[in-house]
Amino acid sequence: MGHQVLGLACSDAGATSLAAAGAEVHRLDAAPLFRLALEKGAAGATGGGSTIQDKETLIPAHWDILQANPDLNGIFAINDPSALGAVAALEKAGKLSQVKVIGFDGNAEGKQAIKDGKIYADPIQFPDEIGKQTVQAIVKYMAGGDVPPQTLIATKLYKKADALKDPSLKAG
Repeated sequence: MGHQVLGLACSDAGATSLAAAGAEVHRLDAAPLFRLALEKGAAGATGGGSTIQDKETLIPAHWDILQANPDLNGIFAINDPSALGAVAALEKAGKLSQVKVIGFDGNAEGKQAIKDGKIYADPIQFPDEIGKQTVQAIVKYMAGGDVPPQTLIATKLYKKADALKDPSLKAG
């Protein structure tokens, strides 16, 4: 069977949804892409927020997905807690070496998991640049200027080579 990739998405997580859409566009003929939409309030998983921040909440969902899709080769997660939930379920199933996990955001625990070889990579955002461009747009708007309805700010793919050079991470 071909490669099977699961994309975990939340309907209102803008940057992650754009990245997942890009994954669908750029996957070419490599694999069917499964997509699990995690809506606000679904099974209590979001804890009232718009994104899932608790990896422990996600382990059972990932476990169920692994049982239903034994040939899964990759998981693109909505954020690092979701990616870490996938890692925990993959470890429990003895499949971590068979499935590439990609998180999103590059929080400290996610970056450490990349360094440790448990997560393959994270697209990371730049909050300082987001803030800077937001303030610039507000100032322009308040001065009567036209502001585009959407501004996309580039992300960077953070991989193991980046983690190995990251002084904020634990050695080993």
